[in-house]
Amino acid sequence: MDRAALAERLAVARDRYPIYLGPLLVLLALGISASAWLGWVAGTLLALLTLNKLLPRLAGRR
Repeated sequence: MDRAALAERLAVARDRYPIYLGPLLVLLALGISASAWLGWVAGTLLALLTLNKLLPRLAGRR
């Protein structure tokens, strides 16, 4: 994968963070009670998307 394409995909995911947040929280809540695997997947995706959203802002402060 090209670096420019990866940067573009990360930017799209960063822009759509509020859209992804609601369904991931629902999946996390359902996953914890129903299936540990689903909870882990939803939690991991939520953590990675949050890092993708926060790291550019933190790097820009330097």
